[in-house]
Amino acid sequence: MKFAIRPNPEAHEGLNGYLMRVAYLGGWRRISDVTKLLQWSGKANFSRVYKDTCNDLLLTAAPALLKDASQLSEALITTCDHPYLYDENRMIQDIRVDYPRVCFHCLAEDKKIDWRWSLLPIFQCQKHGSVLQDSCLECGYQFKWESELLERCPACGSRWEPLATKPQPVTESQKYVWSVFESSKAPSSHVKGWLRDICLSTLIAARPFDSMYQKIGSIPSSVRNISNLVQAAYSQLIDPLYQNQWKERLFEERAVLASYSNEASLYSSKYLAVNSVTEWPLSTALLSPNQVGFNESEVFVKPVRRKLMKVCDLRYQVTNSHVAELLKLHNSDISILVDAGVISPINSKSSTMVQLFDLLAVYKLLESIPLNENLKSIDTINITPKSALLNEYAANFGQLIADVLSGKVDGVFSKAGYLKEISIDRSKLMPWLFSQLKITCENSVSLHTAAAILKCSERCVLQLSKSMEIQLAKWGGPGRERVDGLSLLAHKLPYSA
Repeated sequence: MKFAIRPNPEAHEGLNGYLMRVAYLGGWRRISDVTKLLQWSGKANFSRVYKDTCNDLLLTAAPALLKDASQLSEALITTCDHPYLYDENRMIQDIRVDYPRVCFHCLAEDKKIDWRWSLLPIFQCQKHGSVLQDSCLECGYQFKWESELLERCPACGSRWEPLATKPQPVTESQKYVWSVFESSKAPSSHVKGWLRDICLSTLIAARPFDSMYQKIGSIPSSVRNISNLVQAAYSQLIDPLYQNQWKERLFEERAVLASYSNEASLYSSKYLAVNSVTEWPLSTALLSPNQVGFNESEVFVKPVRRKLMKVCDLRYQVTNSHVAELLKLHNSDISILVDAGVISPINSKSSTMVQLFDLLAVYKLLESIPLNENLKSIDTINITPKSALLNEYAANFGQLIADVLSGKVDGVFSKAGYLKEISIDRSKLMPWLFSQLKITCENSVSLHTAAAILKCSERCVLQLSKSMEIQLAKWGGPGRERVDGLSLLAHKLPYSA
């Protein structure tokens, strides 16, 4: 079959916009009506079409449109093949939005959709400066890929001319992002960093009071008013007034943490500052904090975490590494504290990689740790996670914390609510260190660990094995050598004594 009206692709139209216009001119309601008529067997989300799918669809559509498939592909492939669309290192990996975002001025004038309107970092029309909309301002109808959208609201019938707001100046950040998607230059690390910052800030703007953030594939399809969210993301990066109001709200919303740590109260603000890679110039944003309202959206949180909301508020869920960072410990220390029952995860996962914790419970643990000032000894040692003695005896600081808390070791914490430093009498510490060394040496140990225990180089350890002073384990070849634990212990003890 051949379509009666066969338009050519317009500049910057994109696959979904072009198919919408084909549907509009042909009197069909949806893009799917067009693909059914073409008897195209493929399935696609037209907001996020990949190159092979695009080419397959255009190859099927070309005869009905009396067009050359390769010319159609050349005009429309950018929407699914642009180098900045996807980045697995971004917090929001795909920056395409699932539904139409439009400029009412442009629809009233040209009845076409610019494919770049669907990109998360863009919230202003390049031509009119108006904020892109994803819902009808009259009835609130959430836009879908329906051809009637080119002329009026598919729900209430409102035409776009009266709804077109007064044009505004295009901000510098919007001029920059528009230039990025107009350029044919090779991908730049600066642009990648810039886009990563925007995606990180958008995720934080959607959850402004959380303690942790995880990557998501794309903006959830249920989220609307994206332009306001993205403006809030820019404001977090560039607007001092917005930043100050955000910090004030953080203190209010996370007030329960104020008695423990200001750092914990301001975590999301500090997280953005630390993880932003671009130097953002300060300026005034379009949107005031009052317009944004600092709203929280649960759909930006992974389902596995939402299932735990009854156990722990989303704001205070943290991972093993977050707990380690806040307590100034190593991840391995936290794992030992979990095994010892000092800290309990809120989920039942055995792997520390996927365990989640209640931040409030962690701080309550710290609050319960008293400062014991009764330790009076001439030969007291202060042990921290970086103490050389721990390496020399293959001991873990987390185990020392657990044993002090349980009373197995007579030590005290140097500061109340501070786990990072333990004061302990040398006469009590050395037996504990020897016990840890013996536990480690019950099995073979790596060359690196053996070198730390003997306070020498790995090469020296191999020399000792050649002179038969210690033995290598029976398994392990060149580059993977392991040392027999018992022979290492026998060699170490005389020198330690």
